[in-house]
Amino acid sequence: MKVWRLVVWLEVLLLSGCTLQDPAVDAQTLHQDSSTNFRVLTQLQPDAENRALVQRCLQKIEPRDAHQITVGFSAFTLANPFFMEEVRYAAQCAEGYGMRFVYTDASDDMEKQSSSFDSLIAQGVDCIIADLRDPIGNVADIRRAVQAGIPVIAVDGGVNADAPIITLFSSDSYRTGMLVGQYAASHCNSNLLRIGVLSGRPGNAQGESRTFGMLTGVLHMRSSGQTESQIDHAANALMDALMKNGHAENAEYNVVLVAQGWGNWQEEGGLTATENLLYAYPDMDLLLCENDVMAFGAAQAIHAAGRTGKTLLAAAADGTRRALDMIRQGELLCTGYNNPRIQAKAAIDLIYDIFVRGEDASDLPLYLQNIPVTIHRENVDTFLPDDPHSGFARDIPILYRRYMHGREEHGS
Repeated sequence: MKVWRLVVWLEVLLLSGCTLQDPAVDAQTLHQDSSTNFRVLTQLQPDAENRALVQRCLQKIEPRDAHQITVGFSAFTLANPFFMEEVRYAAQCAEGYGMRFVYTDASDDMEKQSSSFDSLIAQGVDCIIADLRDPIGNVADIRRAVQAGIPVIAVDGGVNADAPIITLFSSDSYRTGMLVGQYAASHCNSNLLRIGVLSGRPGNAQGESRTFGMLTGVLHMRSSGQTESQIDHAANALMDALMKNGHAENAEYNVVLVAQGWGNWQEEGGLTATENLLYAYPDMDLLLCENDVMAFGAAQAIHAAGRTGKTLLAAAADGTRRALDMIRQGELLCTGYNNPRIQAKAAIDLIYDIFVRGEDASDLPLYLQNIPVTIHRENVDTFLPDDPHSGFARDIPILYRRYMHGREEHGS
């Protein structure tokens, strides 16, 4: 029986000076310098008791024909192009294997997502893919499914270490954010850098990790010999003050976080929040957004206020086609690569390997993250999709590294 061991990585060569790590590096090594909180979503060690629950669930699976398998997808929302494409492509991949696919939409409501788990359990699905609204609040729903004999794979958002999931496929929000912050700060010439932060929703783990990464990247670019530990400490202090007071500053790095706006991940929310930020802080130099969609609205507000080229704009994710066009037009400095199709395909491939090929997935780490990449003016053409109708950056193939009885086998 084959055993999954290591890390999902992106097959990207040197993209305009962005050096990627050796794909042979395993997941724990790749993230050994990360803290174990939601600011740095990382390869957390899964809770032993819950991992045992997952293992018991997987041991009951008898390999069978793909046509006998039903995949359920619990989406916390479809009110965003990222999540719509995630579900659509998961369905396409599942049906390509011959598996049946059903999904639920919780409409951004945690209680509805909890009920959606009950619905999928009642339908007798064989496995659940979940993009969770709350990394802690939805743990009980995951546990309920696993206790019913239905394994769960998480995608995109964060999940708590005590969640009995097989694994989570996601982007590396912190390190992608750091690259975005570094690139954005390198284009800001102000001695005193006045930054606005545009966030999705209070308490969202993925968003917090992205912002923390962007702020860390900014401090890296503005450091004058400080150590990594000192930069990390300063970034944590900025985040603490921002979350507590709604603003923060650090005189050592000449950085002021003027305010934090909330756009609920939507374009309209990004527009309104940015209008308010610019009204209160018209001399804002840089606006850091947690996703592309809010940046769309932010760009409109910046243009309307006559601040184009003065208030610069960067997004931590997701690499949408519209964002790529904005980068080419000079309306957006950069965005982080976060393709929903890659995560959806990884989850469906894993389900196929477990239920059809009989592979053992009981020893996967809690998080499997792709290598961080930022898209900017110097490399944007590399990421333009082959399909002109695609809503996201070009798919970059991923490679799974599998091991069986000490023999290495590659698959894609």
